[in-house]
Amino acid sequence: LSYVPMLQEVVEGEVQQVDPYGVYVNLGPMDGLLHISQITDEGMKFDKNRGIIYAEKTKKIVQKGDLMRVRIATIATSAGRLPKIGLTARQPALGKVEWITKEK
Repeated sequence: LSYVPMLQEVVEGEVQQVDPYGVYVNLGPMDGLLHISQITDEGMKFDKNRGIIYAEKTKKIVQKGDLMRVRIATIATSAGRLPKIGLTARQPALGKVEWITKEK
């Protein structure tokens, strides 16, 4: 089995790691980076003590283990290495699956 990520592909994956600049979402054999500016349309902040990224206005939280639906925005390849994948969730029907379910 193999997986070849495609630009604009919508994928779902679990948040593996939360950092001040964004979260890493597992896409099977590799992870993609969902930058903090690409999580929602509103500003998000990193809370080092709790290891989460949160929105002050809506109280939305992203933490390790959350299921995210995202779109592949960029793919950077280099010989002999896994591709670096940039993700976005700033579109309708994308983001934390829990948020999407509540909006329906």
